[in-house]
Amino acid sequence: MLRIAVFAVFAVSSSLPAQVPQNAVMVLESWVPFATNIHYLVDAWGRGGAAIPGQTTFSVLSHTSIAIDPVDPASYFAHSDIPGAIGTFRMQVGPGAGILGIEAEVSGPWFATAARRIEVGPDHVFVLRNGNVEWCGRLPFTQAPAVLFAANDAVDLACKGRLLWVATNQPNQATPLIERDLVTGAQRVVGAYAGATAIAASPLANELSLGFEDGSIATIDAASGQVLAVIATGLGPITAVGYTSFGTRVWADASQVRSEVVTAAPIHVARTAIVDLSVSVQPTASVAVFGAGCAVGATARWGATSLPLLGNANFELTVWSVPAGRLAMFAIGTSRSVSSVLAARLPFDMGPFGAPGCKVLVDPQVLLLHVVDQFQMATQVVPIPNSPALVDTEIGAQWFIQEPIGWFGLVPTSAVAFVLR
Repeated sequence: MLRIAVFAVFAVSSSLPAQVPQNAVMVLESWVPFATNIHYLVDAWGRGGAAIPGQTTFSVLSHTSIAIDPVDPASYFAHSDIPGAIGTFRMQVGPGAGILGIEAEVSGPWFATAARRIEVGPDHVFVLRNGNVEWCGRLPFTQAPAVLFAANDAVDLACKGRLLWVATNQPNQATPLIERDLVTGAQRVVGAYAGATAIAASPLANELSLGFEDGSIATIDAASGQVLAVIATGLGPITAVGYTSFGTRVWADASQVRSEVVTAAPIHVARTAIVDLSVSVQPTASVAVFGAGCAVGATARWGATSLPLLGNANFELTVWSVPAGRLAMFAIGTSRSVSSVLAARLPFDMGPFGAPGCKVLVDPQVLLLHVVDQFQMATQVVPIPNSPALVDTEIGAQWFIQEPIGWFGLVPTSAVAFVLR
């Protein structure tokens, strides 16, 4: 059944920059052949790539560490060690980013020297360099770079509110985990641990997570330093660890990223080698790709040109890399777990209907028919009402492409879930 309305339109907003979706994991990988890196955005719940309008990957100059801005999720900080561009940069993601996936690159006045790790707090940027923890203002011209304190053998940092933690490591001995109060300047040793390689601070509980050379993850009471639990991950040395907004963890070694809530498989497998990761915990309007298509739908790709913000009458979802001239059915609904239309749980297997391996991933409550244009694209405008009651509502969408096999001659693409803000 073809229906012609998705949402009523109440207000119009202009095109907006992108934001890293909440609970998206930004994974930094090396890209040796071109002496640059690739960043991947993946969903912490294992549902696939998390799209920044139209892209889930983008390449940048040789970065050694990344940290998503906790105040402005449209930005992240990265440290580069490439000759001629050594230092810390603030990167802005967004539409119109082109092949590099970067809308803007803002240089300094952050650090202009080589460093090992980067972390960002509400007001400051921190790096490890030459046995010191250095800091500067998060915003330009608010605080010049300076040494905060000495931390020999420091390997990683974590920040939450007014507190900064620094993990250290020396071979074959326990070394201190240092806590620094950024307001009072008070400093203490939380505890001593052997083989630490990475650290993260929970956004909810008063706990820290330490990653170790043996691939284990320890949960640490931030007040007492007591080890509360240890997970044997089965991975190699932990490269990075992070927390989602729900207090669950993700971690990585050089080859894969794992999530605490997805036990069956990695949420990301490295193409080269994982250097660092960062998790976005801020609530954002976002678009996340999940699931997989089949037949011609398997090669289809998603795009979005703006954010699903309240009042955005111009929010669009595009499918591309589809044969020109074919019919494309756009399906949208409010659930990706149960279909009221099919009276079945999702994903719904289309095998009995002539499409083995194909799955309906969203409840097809609204169906809209398109013809793929000469550029192998089809676009659906999804105007969003300016209604506060819709904040944090998740909507699912999926395309069905004309194919000789399939459900009524249609096969599905992957799907997207977008969250309204």
